[in-house]
Amino acid sequence: METLNSTLNNTLNLDSDKYFMKHSYAILGSMVKSNDSAHNLIINEIELLKDTLQSVDVTLCELPNDKNFPHTCFVGELVVIIDNTACICKPPSHGKTNQEGDLTLSEKIRSNHFDINWSHAKDEHHTIMSMLAIDLKLTVCTVKSQQDNNLELLFISDWLIVIDGVALLCRPANVLMDIVDNNIALIRDLLNDFGLNIFEVDSDCASVVGSDVLWTGSEIIVGLNQYTNIEGAQFVASIFTDYSTSIVKISDPTQHLKSLISMINYNVMCAAKNKITEELLLEMERVGIHEYKIVRVTEEDAVNLLSTNGWLLHVDPSQIPNSIGILNNKIHFKKKCVKFEELTKLGRKITDCVVLVPKNKHFDI
Repeated sequence: METLNSTLNNTLNLDSDKYFMKHSYAILGSMVKSNDSAHNLIINEIELLKDTLQSVDVTLCELPNDKNFPHTCFVGELVVIIDNTACICKPPSHGKTNQEGDLTLSEKIRSNHFDINWSHAKDEHHTIMSMLAIDLKLTVCTVKSQQDNNLELLFISDWLIVIDGVALLCRPANVLMDIVDNNIALIRDLLNDFGLNIFEVDSDCASVVGSDVLWTGSEIIVGLNQYTNIEGAQFVASIFTDYSTSIVKISDPTQHLKSLISMINYNVMCAAKNKITEELLLEMERVGIHEYKIVRVTEEDAVNLLSTNGWLLHVDPSQIPNSIGILNNKIHFKKKCVKFEELTKLGRKITDCVVLVPKNKHFDI
C-alpha cells in the first residue's frame, strides 16, 4: 500500500460497487441577498445586544462611529464590560472598512472588503443546488431562516456534521447566542424528518465546526485551529464512536481542515501543493493516521470539490487552469464543474455550503 504522502500515479477508475460516498440528501443554508442587507443585519444584532445588556441592568456607554471600530457581530469585538458598565462599538458608516490587512474573519464576511457580488454569489449557490438535484440525484433540502441575510447559516458545514445515521449540531464560537440558538433550532427542525440520531455540542469548553471535521470512510480527522479546539475534537470522538478519531494541528489557525484536503473516494484524498498542506500531511503521518493515496493539485481551489454518487463536482476549469488536467487524467469519474468565485473570496469552499446525508432506508421525507 502506498504511504500517506505518496502521489496517485495511476488513474482512478470508478467502481460503483466499491464507491463509498453514496448519499441521498444534500442540506444547504439560505443564501444572503446583498451586502447592503448584511450591514443592516449588523445594526439589528447590536440593538439585540444592547437590549440584552439592559435587561441585566448593565449601564451602556455607546461609542461613536469610527472606521477603525470593528463591524462585526462577534460579541468580544463589539462590547467591553467593566464594573457593570458596557462600552459598545457602533459599526462604521456603510462602505467603510478597517485598515488593509486588519480585518477579522467576521469582518471579511460582514464587510464588502473583498468586493463580493452577492447577486453572482446567489447565482453560483443556485447552480450548485441544481446540479446536486439534477445531476447527482440528491434530494436538496434548504435550512430556511426568517432572516434573509443569515450569513452564518450560509456555511451550513460549520453547524452540522453527519456521519452514517448520526448528526452532531455544532455551536460555532464567537457568534451571538441568540443567533446560535436560532440556527440550531432551524437545523434540528429539518433533521427531525431524517430519522437520524441527533446530538448537540453542550459543553461550554468545546468549540468545533464541521468544516474542520473530515470523515474518510474509515476514520474521522479533526483539525485544530482558531475555530475548533481540543475539547471540541474530543467531543466529536465521544459522539461518533464507531470510528477512530485522529486529531491534527493546522499550522495556519485561520484555515479549515476541509479547505486543505478533501476526499475523492475511499482511501483517496485530494491535496494542494503548498506549505500549509505539506505540514498538515506530515502532522497526519506523525499521529498515525491511516494510509491514503493522494492526488496532488497545484491550486488550492482545486481541492474545492464534492464527491458523491459516482460524481465529482469541482470548480470551473478557469479557476484551476494548472490542475484541471491533473483531475481529468488521474480521476476517471463523471465530473461536473461550477463557477464558485464569489464565496471563495472569503476563503470558503463548496463543501462549506453543503452537508451530505448518506443513504438510509429509514429516511422518508
